[in-house]
Amino acid sequence: SKVSLTEDNFLPLTTKGSKINLPLTHKISKPSAQIKSAIILAALNTGGETTIIEPKQTRDHTELLLKYLNIKYKNQKLNSGGRKLVFNGPYEIKSKNIQVAGDPSSAAFIVVAALITPNSKIKLLDVSLNKTRIAYLSILKKMGGKIKIKKTKTRSGEQIGTITVASSSLKGMTIPAKLSPYLIDEYPILSVAASRAKGRTYMKGLSELRHKESDRIKSIVGMLKSFGIKTKTQKNDIKIYGSPSKEISCNSVVKVYSDHRIALSASILGIVSNNSVKLDDGGKSMATSYPNFENDLKKLITN
Repeated sequence: SKVSLTEDNFLPLTTKGSKINLPLTHKISKPSAQIKSAIILAALNTGGETTIIEPKQTRDHTELLLKYLNIKYKNQKLNSGGRKLVFNGPYEIKSKNIQVAGDPSSAAFIVVAALITPNSKIKLLDVSLNKTRIAYLSILKKMGGKIKIKKTKTRSGEQIGTITVASSSLKGMTIPAKLSPYLIDEYPILSVAASRAKGRTYMKGLSELRHKESDRIKSIVGMLKSFGIKTKTQKNDIKIYGSPSKEISCNSVVKVYSDHRIALSASILGIVSNNSVKLDDGGKSMATSYPNFENDLKKLITN
């Protein structure tokens, strides 16, 4: 295929496909489930052997879907902890009905809201409990969060279940860099939990956050500082100095950089703020992943 940029350096870009796709070996340098999934989908319609090597294992929704659709391929664990996937295409895939489980990354906002709001107790039903997606629940439990997880059934290859959460006294902790591939979307809301925890939380090895919808190291720190919360950054690490008792107020309009997870996280922190939160995009970006967020939050607070 041929890819060309505007004036050789700018978006938008134009991609022209090839009639004959070549099977190649792809080594993914930075952990990314999106890149892996894109190559997998291309491999399904490419003749010959396509190999994908990821040094660190990333989220595996696509692989679980392949299993559900009875697509045969090699999935080998590497000594590095990553995986090697080998496809021999093209494949003929028989159609099946697919049911999509509740998104655990969206559930994370409601989970943290319950943890930091006094006298709260909530139950979230039919949430995906994919092990590569719920590492944040283990972190919140280690911080002292009262969280119960119950597996209920399998839906289209994905394990789903119920998450029950109650308000809790949280304590700060160090989150090691090795967990970053499994927490990449949850660091913004984990930073909110850290801000209401007793003591320091140290988030390490966040380089991949520089390349998300925003530079999330910058936007997380900016969001917390808008509420007067003490933070420090050193290269790709963030230190958050939390306090469960300190009263907080939103001191300025929160810059969300059109990043839905920053906007959603700021809104959750707004629950325990002395004043209302103002987002520089008016909350528009939240619809990217959670269109009904404001309505859901209002119902929970009312109840």
